[in-house]
Amino acid sequence: MRVNKKMKGKLAIFSVILIFIATNKSHAQYEGLDSNRRQSPEYKYDYSQEPGTSEFDYEKIKYNGTDFSAFGSGTVYSLELIPFTGITLKDRFYFAAGGVLSLYSDNLRMIYSGNYGVTSMMRIPISNFFLHLEYRAQNALTDLDYRVRNWYTTPIIGGGFVYESKLNTIVLVGLALNPDYGKTNPLGGIVYRFGIRF
Repeated sequence: MRVNKKMKGKLAIFSVILIFIATNKSHAQYEGLDSNRRQSPEYKYDYSQEPGTSEFDYEKIKYNGTDFSAFGSGTVYSLELIPFTGITLKDRFYFAAGGVLSLYSDNLRMIYSGNYGVTSMMRIPISNFFLHLEYRAQNALTDLDYRVRNWYTTPIIGGGFVYESKLNTIVLVGLALNPDYGKTNPLGGIVYRFGIRF
């Protein structure tokens, strides 16, 4: 039987395609004479152990939490919430910034006010106590008779007691130095808060 030239060409192309498919689908691995030999694990060099190099770990320095306070005397009520985020330097200094949200109501004078603002703070633990320094910008009522709202700033200084190490749970007592702060605070310029770290 004679095969013409066209048929030979088609057969050659078909054979080449078949060889390519076969080589892509088949796999082999040579392990030497001892095929039961276990592969040695690949060693990964740890660069963090070299002097002068270290990996940054935010989890070790983060300082996040919230401060809150609530007060009620029958006619005057207030509620304040301060979520914050920050860092700690070797658990000796704590720096944070956050938002301020508060509600104030005086039922006798028919005053209902929602206050808001921003704050930055620093806390320095000393054994079971800590020092607190804060600077706040807040929008609140500054004239209760005419219901006038304004932005104002106030430093707050104080201190507190630490229930757990690393400022995990705190009680804070302080003093706001701007008299406008006391206009929507039932205790005047006195600040008291509880705090939880998470």
